[in-house]
Amino acid sequence: MSEKHESGAGMKAGTIFAQRYEIDRLLGEGTFGAVYRAYDMSNGHEMIALKILAPKPAATKMEPFRVSARRFQIEIETTGALSTPRVPMLVGSGVDRAGTRYMALEYVDGRSLDQLISRWRRLDFPVIAKIIEHLLEALRETHAIGMVHRDIKPQNIMVKRETGDTLLIDYGIASTYQNVTGMQGADLTRDGVAVGTLPY
Repeated sequence: MSEKHESGAGMKAGTIFAQRYEIDRLLGEGTFGAVYRAYDMSNGHEMIALKILAPKPAATKMEPFRVSARRFQIEIETTGALSTPRVPMLVGSGVDRAGTRYMALEYVDGRSLDQLISRWRRLDFPVIAKIIEHLLEALRETHAIGMVHRDIKPQNIMVKRETGDTLLIDYGIASTYQNVTGMQGADLTRDGVAVGTLPY
């Protein structure tokens, strides 16, 4: 029998989350959440990437969590607004009975550009050209809806195993163009605080 789980933390293979997703394995985790490969039981057990926001922490850590929760919502809204094969499709999102926020994304069976570079050291020009072409398509669509990704790096560029198609992932710190240029409102960053990955 599969284990039921409503907190989203430390889930094992076979766990049923939000009465819909069957966990396969952990893909990655960080301070404010985790990503699992899972099966959508309401859609023919289609494989998806399930992104979970960690439960609310103690009161002393609420401000960082508040920022992460807002960014999580922005990622849901951004990926949901995009309609391009160069960004994983949002297939579901919500809050489970324990109050855990989640989003379900198209699963990309492939490797990151970072992994490819580490393995091969040098990629052939046709491969590089295809990656750049697809990445530019993703960025064009992103900018067309008024958003900026803000974390372009090899780890966030996925290349499918079978087709070699490239997808841009992780819109966790995306922001509107107006916020990035300082033309409108307040961003989810403060003066003196950097976002993204500094080497990039």
